[in-house]
Amino acid sequence: MPKEVFNRSSRKSVFKNKEYLLAVIKKTLGDELKNYNLQNMDIRINTTESYKDSRIDVGVENSEAKIDIEINYNESNETEYKNLTYICQLILEQTKHNASYKYKNIRKVYQININNYDMFKENKFIYKSRIMEENLHKVRNNLINIYDINIDFLYEKGYNKVIKEYGKNSLEYILYVFACEDKEEVNKAYKGEGLMSKIRDAINSWEDDNFWISREEIIKLSFREEAERLAIEKGRKQGRAEEKVEVALNLYEEGTGIDLILKATGLTKNEYEEALKEKQANK
Repeated sequence: MPKEVFNRSSRKSVFKNKEYLLAVIKKTLGDELKNYNLQNMDIRINTTESYKDSRIDVGVENSEAKIDIEINYNESNETEYKNLTYICQLILEQTKHNASYKYKNIRKVYQININNYDMFKENKFIYKSRIMEENLHKVRNNLINIYDINIDFLYEKGYNKVIKEYGKNSLEYILYVFACEDKEEVNKAYKGEGLMSKIRDAINSWEDDNFWISREEIIKLSFREEAERLAIEKGRKQGRAEEKVEVALNLYEEGTGIDLILKATGLTKNEYEEALKEKQANK
């Protein structure tokens, strides 16, 4: 059956295994946290049902921190802005309204991005970002912590090199499953390997075979998604422009002055005059 649509939830489902989820978080954050007793295993942001991006890919929390794991295939400004929005909302939701201690006891936010691309193009497996002063390179605060994991790094190495260079107790080893395109390789590589054997069995039990989409297909779909996004945005902009023209012409019919029309609609004088000429020519 051809894989026409890449189902993001396929790979996200790996984190249904709480032992695996905790292992990824621990190996990524290291000694950043003192307490790894994760309490809420399904946090979400913005509970407004009409809000499109109300559920982050994987969200957990405890008394120290809120942790967001995002699986990103498409390197774009939209992906970056969306992820930053999640971080901001995870901070803002902790503030207490109308209280003198509104900004006290705000927990750190950690975002772990599992990327199908190299975020900073330095051929590194993992990058850590914080807010810091540009020239002094001093961290402003430790409230926001972003880890970008480069799955392409593992893809280029292959399973044998990952084992040889990093060992079976490494983050590289347990995340290699995201870089592998071959079901048989995963079956062979993780057979009898404790936690990863459980992950292998879970993957094999899923009816959704889209987990095994190739790297080339992911790249193609990323380009397609970006093209579709740009087309939709262009359509929206076109729609907004047409709405502005319609409002401007209605105001003109009502006898509104040009200065007020331009201020109300945001149209330039040339855009307004062109629209007016076209309207009069069509009468």
